[in-house]
Parts: sequence; structure tokens; C-alpha cells
Amino acid sequence: ITSAFKTVLIGIVTHNEYNFIDEHHAIYRIKVDASIAEWRELLILAAAGQFFPRSEKVRLTANERNVLAMLVKGMDIRQISCELNVHLKTIYSVRYHVLTKLGCRTVLDYQILSVSKAFTHWLTINNVDNVISRVNSKVIA
Repeated sequence: ITSAFKTVLIGIVTHNEYNFIDEHHAIYRIKVDASIAEWRELLILAAAGQFFPRSEKVRLTANERNVLAMLVKGMDIRQISCELNVHLKTIYSVRYHVLTKLGCRTVLDYQILSVSKAFTHWLTINNVDNVISRVNSKVIA
């Protein structure tokens, strides 16, 4: 490609984890079933230092961050409702918005995301919670 070799790191992540990778790195996305020509084009772009703009960062409101922190701690919807002294339906609504912003279409998507290193690192650097614990299926179902 060029006479000077560059190091290109290729990693495989899910669509959800992509949102939580450090934004200071150039990220190149390619489809799972990409052709050899598409891979070649991607490597040429990377070698030239060109990259596509990243999608917007995940931004949560203070209320959404609070509910997410409680979910991460293992609290269920009823416990969160009592703790915050708000109606149960409000917590369901906030949880829906949190999951949507995290790129999760289902609770199962969130459970898979919640144990990924990229997501737990994102939680830590964004001070969502100091203690990251696995979320069991009863907590947010």
C-alpha cells in the first residue's frame, strides 16, 4: 500500500460495543460479510489516515444515569421505583430510553452489552458507578 508500514489494529465488536470504544482512536467499520474488495478499500483508507466520522456519543440525562447506576448495582424496577419515590411506569419509561440510547433493542441486548469490557470501561470513565457488577435477567426484565 505504501512504502512506510503502519500498524492497523483490527478488532471484532458488536454494534453496541462500538459506541463505547475510546473516541480518540480512528475507527473503521466494515460489514461482517464484506468482500475482499471492500476490505482492500478499508485498508487503503486506513493507510492514508482517512476515517469516517464517529456516530454521536451516548449522552444520558442525570435521571437516566441514576437509573442505569441502580440497574448496574443489581436493583430491580420496583426497588428503583421505591428508592427514587416515583411511579413504576416512570422507571420502565426511563429504562426504555436508557436501553435505546445504549443501542439495545431488547433487554437481552442490554444483558450481553453489560458484561462487555468496552461497556464496563465506559461506565467507569463516565462515573456511572464505581462498582460494576453483572446484571442478572430478573433485574431488568
